[in-house]
Amino acid sequence: MAILKQGTQTIRHKFHTPLVLLLLCHGVTAWAQNVTTLTPTPFAASGYLTVDAAGNIFVANSGAFSHDPSATEVYKVTPAGEVSLFADGFAYATGNTFDSQGNLYQSSLDGNRIDRISPDGVVTQFADSSQGLSGPVGLTFDSQGNLFVANCEDQSIRKITPGGDSTSFFSRGSLSCPSGLTSDNQDNLYITNFRNNLIIKLTPAGVASVFADTTEWTGSAFGHNADIIFANERLYVAGGRAQQVFELSLAGELTVLAGTGDEGNADGPLLEASFLLPSGIDVSPDGRLLYTNTSESPDSWTPNVVRVIELSGFEQEDFQINPGLNDAWFNKATNGQGVLITVFPDIKQMFLAWFTYDVERPPEDVTAFLGEPGHRWLTAQGPYEGDTATLTVFVTEGGVFDSPDPVAETDLDGDGTMILEFADCENGLVNYHIASLDISGEFPIERIAPDNVALCETLGSP
Repeated sequence: MAILKQGTQTIRHKFHTPLVLLLLCHGVTAWAQNVTTLTPTPFAASGYLTVDAAGNIFVANSGAFSHDPSATEVYKVTPAGEVSLFADGFAYATGNTFDSQGNLYQSSLDGNRIDRISPDGVVTQFADSSQGLSGPVGLTFDSQGNLFVANCEDQSIRKITPGGDSTSFFSRGSLSCPSGLTSDNQDNLYITNFRNNLIIKLTPAGVASVFADTTEWTGSAFGHNADIIFANERLYVAGGRAQQVFELSLAGELTVLAGTGDEGNADGPLLEASFLLPSGIDVSPDGRLLYTNTSESPDSWTPNVVRVIELSGFEQEDFQINPGLNDAWFNKATNGQGVLITVFPDIKQMFLAWFTYDVERPPEDVTAFLGEPGHRWLTAQGPYEGDTATLTVFVTEGGVFDSPDPVAETDLDGDGTMILEFADCENGLVNYHIASLDISGEFPIERIAPDNVALCETLGSP
C-alpha cells in the first residue's frame, strides 16, 4: 500500500504487486569546469563569506575602504542568486562561520566583537574586547566546538571554548594581520596573512610553521591574501592581490585553481576567467562549487558580485527515478490540482493519478452530489528508465460512488500519453497528450511537502 498526502487529506492506493525497494545505480556525466557570476547585480559585500547547510551564501560587508563606518550588513544569497539583507548593525563586518546548530558567527573588526546570529536573524553578542578580541577577522571551529579567532590588530589567534573561556592560543611570530582562518580534520589551523604572502599552519599543540607562500603570483611583499577554507581534503585560498584563487594541498603544494591574474570579472573556463580582489571563500555543501566575492572596480572594494567556481575531481550524477518520489506533487501555477505518484521498482513501473478539472466549466445547473461538478481524475501508468517515465493515460467512467453496480469501465488501449522527466528529488516536468480531445501541453511539478526527499536522496545514493 502506498500512502500519499495532499494537504490534510491522506490518499491510499492499493495494488496486488509485491514491492521490493532496490538501490538504484547512477550514471554519470562529465562535470565541466567554469567560473560564472551568481549575482549579476552588484551589492555592497566586500567582506568574507560562508555557506550554510542548505547552500545559502552569507556575505559580510567590509565597506568601500578600510575601516568604512558604513560597513554594517550581512547579506544572504540563495543558490539561485537571490540577494536579501540578513542582519545589520555590525562595525566593519569581516570574517564569519557557522556552528553545528546553524548559528552564524560574525566578526566586527572595528567593534572588537563577535556576534552570534540565529537562523531567523536574531543577533546577540558572543564576545568582545574584554575577552581578548583585537580587530577580529577570520573565524573557525575545531572538532571540539572551540572557536578560533584571527586577531588582525594584535597579531594573534584567540581560542574561545564552548563555555566562553577565552585564551591566547598563538601570537606574533610569523603572523602579520592574520585574516583568513580554517581548520582541517586533524584540528590543524591554517592562516592567511593580510600584510604578507605567507600561509601559516598551526598545530593543535600551538606549533607554527610557514606552510605556503604566494609571492610568486602577487609580485609584492604586501600579499593581501584574504580568506581560506578547508574542503575536499585540501585548502582553497582567495588571493586578493594576485587576482586569483589558489588550491593548496595538505602536502603544501600551491597551484592556481582559477584566474588569469588580470583584474576583471570575466566568466569562462577556470584559467581564462578573471577576478578583482577576491575576498571570501567557501564551498557548497556537496563540495562541488566554490564561492568567492569580488569587487566591481579597482578604485573601491564595493560594490561586489558573488562568483561560482566549478571544482574538478567530481562527477555529476544523472538522476534515477526511485520510490522516494512517492508523494503528492503540484504545479504552483494551477494550485488545487496535482498528481499522486507511486513508483514500483521491482517491475520498473510508475502509477500516477492526476486530479484536475474538465476542459470547460459545467453549466451552473449541473448538480454534483459528491464533490464539485468539474472535478476530474485521470490515471496513468507505464515504465520508467533513468530520470524519465513514459506513461499511458486512462479514463475510467460509468461507476457510482461506493457501489459495485454499475461496473466502471476503462479503455485498456488508453486515451493518451504522459512523459515525466525528473531533474532531482524535488522537481520534475510533465508532458501530456490526450488523444480523444487532441490536447497537449507541459507543466513543471514540485513536491507539496518535503517528507520523502531524504528517502529519495538515500535511495539514489551510489
